[in-house]
Amino acid sequence: MIPGLPGSQVHNEGDLMRMIQDMQRDIRELRAQNILATAGITTQPGGITVGGSLNVTGSETVTGSIDVSGPATFEGTTTIGGNASITGTLSLPAGIINNDALTAPVVPLATHAGTNNFGLSTGPNVQILGATISVPAGYTRALVFATATMHAYNNGATDDAYLAVSIKGTTIGASSQDTVGGGQSSTFPATGTNLLTGLGASFTVAALASSAGHAWGANTVNFVNLDVMAIFLK
Repeated sequence: MIPGLPGSQVHNEGDLMRMIQDMQRDIRELRAQNILATAGITTQPGGITVGGSLNVTGSETVTGSIDVSGPATFEGTTTIGGNASITGTLSLPAGIINNDALTAPVVPLATHAGTNNFGLSTGPNVQILGATISVPAGYTRALVFATATMHAYNNGATDDAYLAVSIKGTTIGASSQDTVGGGQSSTFPATGTNLLTGLGASFTVAALASSAGHAWGANTVNFVNLDVMAIFLK
């Protein structure tokens, strides 16, 4: 027994030295068997860093943030309950995301506008009717379909009437044309499609109409209907 150590199992200084040597040997062996270090895993206050690949065969719960700077493959069921920020390319097998998991990737809109009792001037392409389309917040593109239908009475000599649609200030395609005899009327359509980018808060879709030889007077039978369908994309 070493004096001053009542009840000690160390009986002499030799036993104490051997005990210290055994502890040193155990520490060396534990260091040599540090599997985490050989796998490139290091620890720091509040977290760990994995320098190589990480393969988890069981469940793993991460209560803090996780930062993956290299490629990541998830072959099983993956549930993300909070916010995830992905700056690289996210490749997903077809059909694995259902509609309920998507937050409005597209927003459809349909609107109608109409007017009557107008006349036609020799133009060209005078706006008869316009519809203002509001852009939902967060959407930057829109696929727009527009159809205008006009009925107009010619109160003068035989003349040509023109009708076109304009989407965000751009006349789409050539104007539809019809030749109308004096004292007669005609009904004909014009259509247009455009993919818009760089959307602001709103844009206008319009029906444009004109005559060729002389102005047609306003008449209650004259009308224009404008129908617009827009699909907004992020």
